[in-house]
Amino acid sequence: MDEQTITMLQASFADVMAIRQEAAALFYERLFAIDPALKPLFSDADMRSQEMKLMAALALVIGKLRQLGEVIPVLEGLAVKHVAYGVEEHHYATVGQALRSSG
Repeated sequence: MDEQTITMLQASFADVMAIRQEAAALFYERLFAIDPALKPLFSDADMRSQEMKLMAALALVIGKLRQLGEVIPVLEGLAVKHVAYGVEEHHYATVGQALRSSG
């Protein structure tokens, strides 16, 4: 990823963080609209807390776009947790679609 793209993404994400609660709620609304079968994976979740965890994870990645190697271990740990929650590999494409449609 080139420097201009990183700068643009970080600036845009700063705007998203200003409305992080609304942005996260919109993400999950879109996620469940795209694939309603994902909703039961969150049946025991406190969605406000989940929304803030999502935004914190995104902030970590966006903030470290120039040093992605530093966040790989964290992301790998999250992936292991998500497998335990029932997340499957094909769900990540749906997450990507929901992220793109929420912006």
